Amino acid sequence: MQERCRRWAKYNKKKKGREKFRFYSGQGDALKFIVVCTLFLVMLIKDFDSWNVLKQAIDASVPSTKIREGEIRWCKFGVNVGYEALGKGKNFQRPVLILKKFSTDIFLALPLTTKVKVGSWFYPLNDGQRCVLLSQSKVLDRRRLEEKMFELTALDLQKIKQAYCALILS
Repeated sequence: MQERCRRWAKYNKKKKGREKFRFYSGQGDALKFIVVCTLFLVMLIKDFDSWNVLKQAIDASVPSTKIREGEIRWCKFGVNVGYEALGKGKNFQRPVLILKKFSTDIFLALPLTTKVKVGSWFYPLNDGQRCVLLSQSKVLDRRRLEEKMFELTALDLQKIKQAYCALILS
């Protein structure tokens, strides 16, 4: 772990300027190094235990929402591994687009982000404030769904489906 923090400090020293991480070269005290490593570890820690408790409650719940393609709803997305999209807040929520309904209980979801990005992995929505993450599709159960935010037009949904297919089949 100590070696990982050293590499991180060296990387940031080169990237952000020598004055910020001068302590690494031996001119400062070890306390600063410990603080930087602690902050780094806090950023990496995910709350899997709280998510597992909530996931058990979701699994035991009775689904009451109906799935409709093209709806954007809040979804208990959870804590995921690595760079997978994850939910935020105490309920681990994030907005998702219901791209394809497979049955009354299961659907293909695409998470949304407020960071508008450009590229084949992203599809910006018309409001200019959100972006669909085409590369982060996930099959989910309707018990994860919360309140509806809004619904896309049939034309917008068709364009997103075409962009998704183009990405997956390329």
